[in-house]
Amino acid sequence: MMNIHRNAPLSEQIQKTIANLNAIKRTAVPVATSKTINAVGMVSERNTAKDVSKTERIKQKSIRARLVVRQKSAPAVPVRIVKVRRHTMAVSAVGKPRKTKRGVTVGRHRFDSAFVADGSKGFGKYIPSAKRSNRSQAYRPTRLKSEQVFTRSSKARYPIEVVTIPIAEPLTEAYERSVRRAYNQDFPRSMAKNLETEFRKLKLGISS
Repeated sequence: MMNIHRNAPLSEQIQKTIANLNAIKRTAVPVATSKTINAVGMVSERNTAKDVSKTERIKQKSIRARLVVRQKSAPAVPVRIVKVRRHTMAVSAVGKPRKTKRGVTVGRHRFDSAFVADGSKGFGKYIPSAKRSNRSQAYRPTRLKSEQVFTRSSKARYPIEVVTIPIAEPLTEAYERSVRRAYNQDFPRSMAKNLETEFRKLKLGISS
């Protein structure tokens, strides 16, 4: 209950109460709500990365990169928008590829008959002699930003394709589960704490 000066006239107490209620509605509740949504959202995203990392044997860092916060909650717009990138994940994003006699291993994943390449041995677009900065370089470089793990889709040398890990189903299930759990368990407690903080900022005493 808000502290109201007992010796003040009744009309003054009523006006003070109305002002306090308006301040709560206009400021305290929207701010506390937006803070709570962001806090609970961060918890659900962190738990998603942890759960998927454990079940799919992928580094949490790689999973967190799949959860992109497009809009944080604000008092005027209490909505947190998160884009979940569910497309298949190239195994090179999981960890550093290591060559073996049978193929390639990445973390605890093994891919027989796969191989590692960085594109440095390829030939890119032809450069006319008049436009070459380096006279000995007739083709544009094809080196990739990072090494990729490839496999041949047939017995022939080509075509080849990037080795990927399907992530859509486990990531979606883990995210939805984490959001439900966070909002059911963490939201009420976090909201109460943030409301108390906002009440103190408005200098509204709370007594039981």
